[in-house]
This record gives sequence, structure tokens and C-alpha cells, in this order.
Amino acid sequence: MTFLAYIKDITKLPISKNGLRSARVWRRFMSTIYRDCDFHNVMLYGQYIMVMIDGRMAGGGLIASYDEKEVLVGSKIFSRSQYTFVVSPPPQCYVEFI
Repeated sequence: MTFLAYIKDITKLPISKNGLRSARVWRRFMSTIYRDCDFHNVMLYGQYIMVMIDGRMAGGGLIASYDEKEVLVGSKIFSRSQYTFVVSPPPQCYVEFI
């Protein structure tokens, strides 16, 4: 699923009482990773990682390496305790639908 397809899908969902889109969108297209086995699988399959802090994107790319305290995403090092790592579609992906 591309990022544009994700955006098209999210706009079709009903808005809840508090004005936000459904939480199942987050679970369907993006998943947060915590465990070492998840980091290893992301590296193995070459999935795009979005790095977030306080609800904002701090970086993104492919995971080059990780240990108990830090993760190297692209050429930047991020702390596992301060940042959130989310498997998501790459922002530069585009597939035109017929």
C-alpha cells in the first residue's frame, strides 16, 4: 500500500466524536515496533521506518543497525527510549490507480 493510497483510504473513514479518524487506520497501515525481533524483521525485509517524537516526524529511512539503547536509521542515531519507531509506507512512493 502506498502513502497516497493510505491518504485516500483515511479520508473515506468516518470522523469520530472528537474529530479524529478511526484508530483502526493506524493499526492497519502503520505499526509501532518495540522488540528486538521487530527491528530485526524490519531490517530483513527492508521496510521504511518513520521516527517520531512528541507526535512529530523526526526522521525516517531504513534501519542500518540497532542495539539495546540506540537505532541507526539512515545516517542518524535515535534513542530507543526517547523516540517512537513506526513501520509505514515510504512518503516518496506513488502508484497511480486506474
